[in-house]
Amino acid sequence: MNKKIAKWLQGELPLWKEKGWLSEAGQTQLEASYNMEKPASGPSLTRIAVLLLGAVLIGLGIFLLFAGYWYSFSPNGRFDWTITLVVAALVILGLAIWRCEPGKRWAEGATIFYMLALGGSTFLMADTYYTGESYGLYLLIVLIASLPAIYVLRSSLGMIGYLLGAILWCFAPYSLDITLNVMAVWLLILGALPFYMVAVKHSSSYSMLVWLSWAYVAAIFSAFFLTIESNRAGLELYFVATLAVSTYAIGTLMRDKGLWTLPFRTMGSIGLLYVVIQGTLLHTWNISIQDALNGLALTMAILLGAVCAYFLGKLVMKREWVAAVMTLTPFIVGFGLLLANSGAMPLVVSIVFDAFVLLTAFILFLRGTMDKRVGYVNGAILAVLALILARFFDPGFTFFERGISFISIGILVIVVNIIYMWSKSNNKLGKAHEERKARRQAFRQSLREQYGESQNDTFTNQKTLSNDSDQGGLL
Repeated sequence: MNKKIAKWLQGELPLWKEKGWLSEAGQTQLEASYNMEKPASGPSLTRIAVLLLGAVLIGLGIFLLFAGYWYSFSPNGRFDWTITLVVAALVILGLAIWRCEPGKRWAEGATIFYMLALGGSTFLMADTYYTGESYGLYLLIVLIASLPAIYVLRSSLGMIGYLLGAILWCFAPYSLDITLNVMAVWLLILGALPFYMVAVKHSSSYSMLVWLSWAYVAAIFSAFFLTIESNRAGLELYFVATLAVSTYAIGTLMRDKGLWTLPFRTMGSIGLLYVVIQGTLLHTWNISIQDALNGLALTMAILLGAVCAYFLGKLVMKREWVAAVMTLTPFIVGFGLLLANSGAMPLVVSIVFDAFVLLTAFILFLRGTMDKRVGYVNGAILAVLALILARFFDPGFTFFERGISFISIGILVIVVNIIYMWSKSNNKLGKAHEERKARRQAFRQSLREQYGESQNDTFTNQKTLSNDSDQGGLL
């Protein structure tokens, strides 16, 4: 239960008990059910934040002092200071492993300090001895050395920093062979997988789990983009579509597991928007014709297509029809690639792809208005806007062709909105009719009850008078 809600409920229980709404036993059961413990004595979060701010300012001051005098030290002096920083980090890490409970605040703080100290000492060492390597290699060394500490102290903050470092590695200057770079980033992500799986089942902080999900999904997308951009197999758009669809499908199928699945749906939606923008450009299909396909790329395409087909079957079984339609995106992209490589004009391929996007947007809009799901309506609007923006900046179209495209899309938008307003008006009229009918029925029922009560009163009075007259006759 959310801490704020639990605190509010704990403050309301005495009032409910005083007004007689809640018994002693009910209060005990509520407190036991929601685990509402007495607030622990100690500094407040505001006081902790102020203390942390002071510590950060002191650390920045020390850093600036050393930065001002750093180059006045000899290389051996710089080496000594670097070793001192490493020793301090190891001492604090050892104390945290010995005394701190894993996963708690002090363990998190010790892990972050260890990672920062290790990174700082590594880069200072490189600056001192001028190894000539790019910072990507140093970043890789720091991430690998930090992973055991993250697992031992079960530091979610440390793992988030680790995953952010993996994302940064994807955009770092190539210090290794390109194949080794790709392998390294995937190994980094696989190294974080056991931690993430345990956190999903046993995390004590739900908000931390959500942030961890964001970092992990973003790291996967970054690694995937690095992989496809490095190989240039001619199937980049198809690969991105499979990743986006798979990520969105995972988030949809596990929607009932909690808010931590939201990053999967969000990142999947962002990936699909990227596919929409790239798929509508004529340049994309021109490039796909020029790039030669190889056997490994085709094998990977078939395997990823099988994964998407599996998720499509799962979504259909769960009756997630909108997500199932969106899962067809990589197959449409694959069909477009086949058309392009078969000699079809890029304009024809783009029109086929745009027709699918508009159909999907129309389905999203209808389902969103029927089920009152704002996310679907916004998704439809974003898809149409992505098509419009991509068409406006597409150099493969003349101004006349762009004008015709804009007019067609504008007419479609107006027609869809007219249908929506008409449906909304009919729903309002229907609801108003139902409300009037309900009010009439309630009014008739009240008249029946009043009429029945008056008839009963009249009958009772008549019976009383007759009894009185009978008694008077007897007397």
